[in-house]
Amino acid sequence: MSDRQGKFGMKLKTLKLVVCLLAAANIVSAQVPGRWEGTAEINGKPLLIAFNISAASAGSLSATMDVPAQGAKALPCDEVKVEGDSLFIFVKMIQGSYAGKFDAARSLTTGKLRQGSFNIPLDLKRSGNAVSLDRPQTPSPPFDYRSENVAYDSPDGKVHLAGTLTTPKGDGPFPAALLITGSSLQDRDETILGHKPFLVIADYLTRRGIAVLRVDDRNMGLSTGPTKATSADYAQDAMMSLNFLQKRKEINPKRVGMIGHSEGGLIAQIVNAERPEDVAFIISLAGPGEKIIDLMAQQNTANLKSMKVREPVAESYGTMMRAIMEAAATEKDSAALDRKITEAVNAWRSTVMPGVFTSLTGINNESTERQFVRTMARTLEDPWMNYFIRYDPAQNLAKINCPVLALNGGKDIQVIAKPNLLGWAEIKRNGNKDVTVKEMPGLNHLFQHCDKCTVNEYGELTETISPEVLKMMGDWLGEKIIKTR
Repeated sequence: MSDRQGKFGMKLKTLKLVVCLLAAANIVSAQVPGRWEGTAEINGKPLLIAFNISAASAGSLSATMDVPAQGAKALPCDEVKVEGDSLFIFVKMIQGSYAGKFDAARSLTTGKLRQGSFNIPLDLKRSGNAVSLDRPQTPSPPFDYRSENVAYDSPDGKVHLAGTLTTPKGDGPFPAALLITGSSLQDRDETILGHKPFLVIADYLTRRGIAVLRVDDRNMGLSTGPTKATSADYAQDAMMSLNFLQKRKEINPKRVGMIGHSEGGLIAQIVNAERPEDVAFIISLAGPGEKIIDLMAQQNTANLKSMKVREPVAESYGTMMRAIMEAAATEKDSAALDRKITEAVNAWRSTVMPGVFTSLTGINNESTERQFVRTMARTLEDPWMNYFIRYDPAQNLAKINCPVLALNGGKDIQVIAKPNLLGWAEIKRNGNKDVTVKEMPGLNHLFQHCDKCTVNEYGELTETISPEVLKMMGDWLGEKIIKTR
């Protein structure tokens, strides 16, 4: 869930993994696409880092990032630019970037990888050693159902959404599910590290009699719209998608619901609060059920514990992050926020060993402290993040009257299962008894069976989504929606 922060430091520890399509305004040299890799020194150890750059539409570029030693493949990038003899790659969700200069033959770049307070030399060479990904659950045609690429616009024409609608064979009308992606820009398949969970879900549910619409986020893939969007804006986009489904002749307009993963579960809450009459059901896959500041503090602690950081240190780091987020949620003055973040950081510094403090923050002098504080403050002042940390699900959860299935992986370290499922279970107190809440043992945030159960393991696992979760969704929809249509 809030997969929008990160620090390189040891093991690029909080990279948030979402594959993003990149667009650049430049006309791109045909020499640039390919795999570029090099070795950076992180905490005294060599780490291979690679960028897979490919040509996209209209002469632009797209790219993904690999860190093979950590099992990370096809990590998200957000923009690629070639300006003269310079290459720029931006990874906004980790506040990171690469800048390098080509040699005359365009076979080598000399540059630096920047992330937060880290500024790491990294020279890239063209390589043919592409990383292959084993993703056995990804379906491929021919499909035993109809699949149609669709597009539609907002009434004011400012937002254009593109996606894929899959419908079962037959005349219908069919019940339908709108899939809503998690945090960060994501494509219609919610592609992450080569996994395509929304494609797998759509394929499975369509074969079981449910039409499914999956959509590129605005400014991702073929969708466009204003930038600086918040969860509230994405909720408006989801309402556009509901409108589209309800107007299709093969869809039963009274049997349209939402399946939201991570932030997608939050967006479903907002949509239902505004349009309860148009929501036939909600399935939450690791959607937030508690205040986001609480969720994020727990997430930071759990991530550090997964990297074998001692529990007292991890807990105190989470406490520091809570104080920083609480300040950002209320403080409107940037200079004042910088001061409050500095105070919180220095208060935490006094409780841990200097080496631990530096390894977790990258701070080792006044300059790196200013950089850390500035990066943290600007991240928290971003419109999406600032809306996100101020969100409390309780009010919108209380408005849900449709059938609900809320699932969470027991090994999820991004949206901790117990406190968030408790929030979804509270819906019953408001008179809605058709609420099923279940913790899925042994599953991570992506609902994969996991071993190490770390964020870095997502790309190492060949399973895209647990078959038990697919079956549970299919059975529940069969009972609640298909039988009652």
